Amino acid sequence: MTTIFSNDSWISTVWDAGKSATESTGMMGALQGASSKKYKPGSIGAYMAGQQNNALALATIAQTGVTNVTELSIKAGDLAMQKRMQERIAETNKHNVPMIPAGPLGDPTIYFANGSVLDTANNILTLSNGKKIDAITGADWVDPKSTIQMGNGSYLNTSTSILTMANGTRINTITGLTV
Repeated sequence: MTTIFSNDSWISTVWDAGKSATESTGMMGALQGASSKKYKPGSIGAYMAGQQNNALALATIAQTGVTNVTELSIKAGDLAMQKRMQERIAETNKHNVPMIPAGPLGDPTIYFANGSVLDTANNILTLSNGKKIDAITGADWVDPKSTIQMGNGSYLNTSTSILTMANGTRINTITGLTV
């Protein structure tokens, strides 16, 4: 019951206006009006002052009603937006299918008549002379464990001591000659 009459509710405003209206009626109200130094009893000024107080109470009720409707509309809009977001997230999650990594198609190792071997799991072609080639790019294959990456895009193959520059120039780091 005390929350209904809190200071920020319209019920509190109406209650206070009604309470003050009952206090100023009857014999006590007549005596209070008669003792008014501002307005003569029964004058138009006294009547207008009373009407002004009533108008203020009604305007407060109307304004509070508008404020409450606005707040309710905002809260309803927020709840509707949250519900739509949850529905969209649920719909998105329903259609998310985890990606299955592709495995090698066929044999993991293919042997050719000339002695070359293709490792289809790692995409490495090993020629009969032992040279390894990346089967995807066609470039010489370099074991990642023996590679040191440089900041400018160059890399050093520590197993062959070959420095490959960013522009493709290859230098033997032992002799200093271009390969």
